[in-house]
Amino acid sequence: MSRKKTDLAVLLLILVAGVGLLMVYSGQRTPFGRKNSSFRVGENQEISRVVFYEGDKKLVLTKKEKTWSVGGVTEARPAAVSMLMLILREMQVKSPVNTEVFREMITGRTEPVKVNVYSGWRLRRSFFVYRTTSNVYGNIMKMRVSSRPFIMHVPGLEEDIGSYFNTDHLFWQPFLVFNIMPSEMRFVEVKNLRDTASSYIIYKEQEEVKFETSFYSVNRVPDTSKIKRYLSYYSYVPFEKPVYNLSPEETDEIVTSIPLYIISAEKKDGTLRTLKVWEKFTENQSGVRVSDTDRVYGMIEGTGRLVLIRFFDIDPILRNAGYFLKD
Repeated sequence: MSRKKTDLAVLLLILVAGVGLLMVYSGQRTPFGRKNSSFRVGENQEISRVVFYEGDKKLVLTKKEKTWSVGGVTEARPAAVSMLMLILREMQVKSPVNTEVFREMITGRTEPVKVNVYSGWRLRRSFFVYRTTSNVYGNIMKMRVSSRPFIMHVPGLEEDIGSYFNTDHLFWQPFLVFNIMPSEMRFVEVKNLRDTASSYIIYKEQEEVKFETSFYSVNRVPDTSKIKRYLSYYSYVPFEKPVYNLSPEETDEIVTSIPLYIISAEKKDGTLRTLKVWEKFTENQSGVRVSDTDRVYGMIEGTGRLVLIRFFDIDPILRNAGYFLKD
């Protein structure tokens, strides 16, 4: 009898221990298996570096103290970095993706972006992002190439989180066309390709502001106050975003056409930035192609990328020569 009680006690002890282990294990599990779906980084884990690989392209975001940089050189755009940090910490599985569906939507169509997230030199997370327009969330992720695919999202966030896993340097840099203080300016040249007589150059000669134009100006002299005010506008000329929704053929059609304006501004240290501006077209309610009155296309020389610019932001520097001449 005593032995039976002992055996029963041992059995109960084993059962209790088993239930305890099961509870611990269950508490640590994710619905689809931790190894397959643990994409996000824990709140208590520091993120100091994020590396993106896409084909032969690589982009590194690095944190030094409180500032993030692109490639350790250019300051990263704070709004973009903040959104990336939110995504890395809050993203969740929306739903798994059937293997056959994944093969139809992704295989051979989308180049994955490999993402490595570090704390110092310690790798915290590594996963693959497959950006796609085939679902409303715009992305599918895998922990490894051979892992199960999932549609990921951030609850309550309507933005496409896949767009932030991006090897485009222009996306991570501040969205600025010009950022030159008047005291730093050496010259500005504005070429109006539709009305060349309205083109002009503003430059400094021994700190004196000079204005030159071929515009007919008998008995009209430059208004110095207008010129100085105009130069101040170059301290902040932003663009809205890089253009991603055009095919290579559509982009080529734009950049090989004659632009509306070519604007060049040089700083005293010799840094030169040139912007080309093209008209943007859209369709009205009747399906007729018309000029977009809100936005234009632009390309900053050396980037090879089209950007979208609001008229509200660029209009202050789109002045014709006559604007600067006194009546």
